[in-house]
Amino acid sequence: MEEVETSQQKASPYEFWEKIGCPTKIVAPMVEHSDLAYRMMTRHYGAELVFTQMFNCNSFISSKEARELLFSTTAADRPLIVQFAGHDPQTFLAAAKMVEDKCDAVDINLGCPQGIAKRGRYGAFLMEELDLLAEIVSTLVKGLKIPVTCKTRIYKDFDRTIRLCETLVGAGASMLTIHGRTREEKGQLVRAADWAMLARIKKHFAGRVPIVSNGGISSMEDLQRCLAETGVDGVMSSEAVLENPALFQRTIPQIDLAEQYLDFCRQYPVHPIKCVRSHLIKMLHRYTVKHTELREMYGTAHTLDEFADVCKICRELISVNGEESYTESWYYRYNSSRYSDEVKSVPLNIVLDKDMLVNKKTSFLTSTNNESTADDLWGTVEGDDNEEYCGIFHSLNFAT
Repeated sequence: MEEVETSQQKASPYEFWEKIGCPTKIVAPMVEHSDLAYRMMTRHYGAELVFTQMFNCNSFISSKEARELLFSTTAADRPLIVQFAGHDPQTFLAAAKMVEDKCDAVDINLGCPQGIAKRGRYGAFLMEELDLLAEIVSTLVKGLKIPVTCKTRIYKDFDRTIRLCETLVGAGASMLTIHGRTREEKGQLVRAADWAMLARIKKHFAGRVPIVSNGGISSMEDLQRCLAETGVDGVMSSEAVLENPALFQRTIPQIDLAEQYLDFCRQYPVHPIKCVRSHLIKMLHRYTVKHTELREMYGTAHTLDEFADVCKICRELISVNGEESYTESWYYRYNSSRYSDEVKSVPLNIVLDKDMLVNKKTSFLTSTNNESTADDLWGTVEGDDNEEYCGIFHSLNFAT
């Protein structure tokens, strides 16, 4: 047994890559969205590598109940990479040891741009701490039986980006996933992913370590174009595959996907139930834009049967209006600055003030008369550094 573990530790990055099948279609880690049911659904539709959501190292090791509630897997859920966030090397190692026999690699989150990551000293706010990053990666590489990977972002400056990436690879990272946007490019500030930068990074590391591109993937055509233009080993999708879990295979009506997701939830129970609601917000977006009453229905639903009833009513509305009349995508909800010239020509009315969107005190999504608690739900107040608070508005900016 010791000999096998040693050989695994010394496997080269591309030996690891070949072992997991040289995947090109990859699903990103997404907080409160990368549940087992969703992961298995994306695999059903062609995903070749899937990540769990990001787990806070401290929370993961301190709460067995939370760990068992949020992390579950099955034999068919492979290849699988479990992602962690934190800043203490030994805490990272302790958390990773708990899952090393249940996944193919452990990933370090160096891409989360949210304020909670800044206060918690993790994610993209570790990008400047090169010595610490080298220590974290090397500690995991030496202490685990499985490979260590990293997911990060770029700087505008190529040389600075390479220094970051070289630090990670030099410490033993077996794969780099690089989001082609800076830490500041999020939410309404998102711009087109810098594939030219990704191409330069791939060329720099040619033959040394697999490079995965993340950002700007809304279709299989985008994926193929990214592979061709950048030469990367694999392509990761996040928001687009969240709305359309069949992104890697074929076009399916969103109502069908929503109902299929509920079927997967029955086979692979999802906790907490708000994660199911959050998935339906994305999958049913094109229908709820026209039929706003559906929002209140799934906002007050608390069981799979109740969510199924909402889908049934939605399907009845579609039968009257026709599927072709619903075209507005959740993925394009902010603006068109990150997309093609064709998409850029579509006029969008953007509401930047979330208080204009809903009365937080009386909303059906608010279960209390306390406005402070209501703010928590809507994501205008984030939890402390050890919590992964992900309210409605916060979840719209979750991509790492």
